[in-house]
Amino acid sequence: MVTDLSTNCNPAHIVMMRPGHLYFSLFIWYALSGGRFTAPFLKNVANFSDSMIGFTFSMQIFLGSLMGSFGAVAADSLEKKFPNKGRVAALGACIILGSLAFEIHLIATYLTNETSSLFVHSVARMLFSVCAAITMPILDGIALVYLKRTGDNSSDYGKERLFGKKSEHNIQLYCHNFPL
Repeated sequence: MVTDLSTNCNPAHIVMMRPGHLYFSLFIWYALSGGRFTAPFLKNVANFSDSMIGFTFSMQIFLGSLMGSFGAVAADSLEKKFPNKGRVAALGACIILGSLAFEIHLIATYLTNETSSLFVHSVARMLFSVCAAITMPILDGIALVYLKRTGDNSSDYGKERLFGKKSEHNIQLYCHNFPL
């Protein structure tokens, strides 16, 4: 597998590394760990009231919009320090940390009392939203660098991202009838 696209641009290797595949995986991660199922999840698993769900969503949007750009700047500085590895490492760290934050809900359900459970579920949701908000600008940077290095037109960026969005839509349609 090619690690440096600037020195080896064999098209057979590049097909395996298209950003569309990363978008596909990331959007499925979004759909399965959040998306349209978040409100019923918080109501059934975390025992949140409707007002607490609304507050949690507003905090998710606030923190996500605040931290997304900071995360992208941090990923860009990692990319400068570790060429061809910095953004990918930041993306992997955000996905792992976001997945762990999602799993905290399970731990909080069984290992905390009613009072601390509300706090733990809220913190887990905020941590997940920060990680999720940071992943998209990082992946956008990876896609644009990929298109530049392979000589593709930067207008193909939309095609790469659309590939992932279709996957999120399909998984949400598929999972729509599954009970939570």
